[in-house]
Formats: sequence, C-alpha cells, structure tokens
Amino acid sequence: MAYKIVVENCTVCSACELECPNAAISFETDTLVIAPELCTECKGTYDTPQCAQICPVPYTCIPACGRAGRAIAGRQGWRAARLPVLQVPRAPGQGPVRA
Repeated sequence: MAYKIVVENCTVCSACELECPNAAISFETDTLVIAPELCTECKGTYDTPQCAQICPVPYTCIPACGRAGRAIAGRQGWRAARLPVLQVPRAPGQGPVRA
C-alpha cells in the first residue's frame, strides 16, 4: 500500500519530497504527489512513513486507502473534525457553533 497527499491540506513546503528515501514524491501541476509504485511507506528503512512524520500539516500524508483520513476532506475538514462543538446561546433556529 502507498501513501497519498491530500491536495487541499498541502502547503507545498516540499519537506516530504526531501525526506522520502525512495524519491516517490514529486512536484506536479502546482502540488506534490506520491507515486504509488515507488512508495513503500518507508518499510525496511524507517519505522514510520517519513512524509507523514515531517509534514507540518496534520492529515496531509495519509494511507492511499484512506483509513486514517476517511472522514477528513480538505483543510477545513481536518480542523472541524478535531474541534469540539460548543453550545453557545444563539437566536432560535440556529444550531451549535464550532470554536
């Protein structure tokens, strides 16, 4: 299995490209992509995938099957998934507010 980069979360800092031991990450069409045929998840070289370790934005380098980020879609998605819902008094008919 390979990793993939969630384009909506990627800041194109290139930290993962420099860290990848298999040169599986490259810059294409204004973003970074992981070539699945080259990605080994760093097995045999490191204990954890280095792209996910070095990336400054959580949930950007995730398993291609999506198991770690199945419900997370886009930059706003990962933030919303991690923030609690706060009950704030509001006008009738309006729902809760996310902090």
